[in-house]
Amino acid sequence: MPRTRFAPAGLALLLALSGCDTPPAPPPVDPTPPSDPQSAKTTGAPAAQLIQLDNGLATYLEIAPRGMPSQITFGVFAGSLFMAPGLAELTAHVIVQSADPKSGRRSLAQQIRAAGGTVDVNVGLTSTWIDIRVPAGREPTALAALR
Repeated sequence: MPRTRFAPAGLALLLALSGCDTPPAPPPVDPTPPSDPQSAKTTGAPAAQLIQLDNGLATYLEIAPRGMPSQITFGVFAGSLFMAPGLAELTAHVIVQSADPKSGRRSLAQQIRAAGGTVDVNVGLTSTWIDIRVPAGREPTALAALR
């Protein structure tokens, strides 16, 4: 009899955990350079870079083809499953909206909007993902806003 009481709870937990968020998979990068460097420029082949910021954040940057907007996505281990209700949303709000007027530092959202981009927040069960999109050529400005 005790097994039947815990079966629905176990099933509910299993279903909840099966919906856990994972980061989006990066597109595959061809490790072999094209034989003709000029063809890479004309076809818009992406160039990948690994950049270490001053604050210790490691970033993977893949340049979009000319004219395409750029996307910067990062996640924090702050989801709704392991925290008090609303705490994951509060964490995202602090990351995206907090500013320091005394030092003149604008919020991440303000800096990205000033660069012509957008910020989107997705709170999942185990993690929170922040998606930044900026026009091509504005990647350095967006990365500097993360410092």
